[in-house]
Amino acid sequence: MKLLHTIREIPSNSDGLCTLSISDENPYLAYPGSTTTGEIQIFDTVNLKPGILIAAHKSPLGAMAFDMAGAKIATASNK
Repeated sequence: MKLLHTIREIPSNSDGLCTLSISDENPYLAYPGSTTTGEIQIFDTVNLKPGILIAAHKSPLGAMAFDMAGAKIATASNK
């Protein structure tokens, strides 16, 4: 297996929270964008570039998952 890209500037994520879309049309990776709020960073896995940052919750993220089409993401906070 060959390393293609390293995402360097991410906040601490000790729980390893992330989700990967399985869709060929919407191939995204999502991970927390903050350790203090529920921001979600969406990463474009084709162009290997950060996409949008979504302010989803006031408290840190506890869970997240893409739908089958990779078009929607469901999230939950720790509170």
